[in-house]
Amino acid sequence: IRTVLGRKESLRDADMSIALKTFIYENSLARERNYKFVDPMFGRLADFINPREKLIVLVYVLGPYFRTLVKIKKQRALTIVPVENWLSFSDVFKLLAVVLGTRLDRMIPNDLHFRQIAVSKIIQCELFRKYNDLWLDQLACKPIMASFIADTGVSRYIQTFENHPWEKLAIDGLRSAKPTIKITGFQQAAIPESAANYFCSETEIDRISKPDRLLCIGKEPLRVIN
Repeated sequence: IRTVLGRKESLRDADMSIALKTFIYENSLARERNYKFVDPMFGRLADFINPREKLIVLVYVLGPYFRTLVKIKKQRALTIVPVENWLSFSDVFKLLAVVLGTRLDRMIPNDLHFRQIAVSKIIQCELFRKYNDLWLDQLACKPIMASFIADTGVSRYIQTFENHPWEKLAIDGLRSAKPTIKITGFQQAAIPESAANYFCSETEIDRISKPDRLLCIGKEPLRVIN
């Protein structure tokens, strides 16, 4: 349904130079504010960039989808487009086939040991559980962003980055279509030292898709990450 409702005309000729990927709630566009967009992630960043660059704001809608779309169309200050604009029905069917046919747990040998402890079943069960916990909309981020960059050709891209699956898939999709794109990640929330997804091994850091630059909200989050 989102693929149909979120569809918009191609932006190939819009000459966009920079994209901001964020989230939007229904109350992010209020009638009493003349439907001015209040970004829950980046604050006034879009208002700062827009007069200076050809900006497109990509949004993932949280909450009532149809009512939020109506409000998006009523605002005129920014070019705001739901990410589903670049999701096709064929993408959805391909993703379903991948999810149903992929078993990462089968790639782990049955005789794996760590400090003389058999750990194969633990790792296999965790891989099966976590992969199947990934929502289809997260897996869709890669084809969405690949189609988006092919359509618009922006040279710079900004999104939140906390090493979540959708963030890495989005970056992977962008770079698969345009390896030269400059990507900035923004760490926008407090970081507890128990947030395991922030802390990667050197092997993982070398392999994962990550932004060219990561901006933190302060010195303390930066200290925790480092």
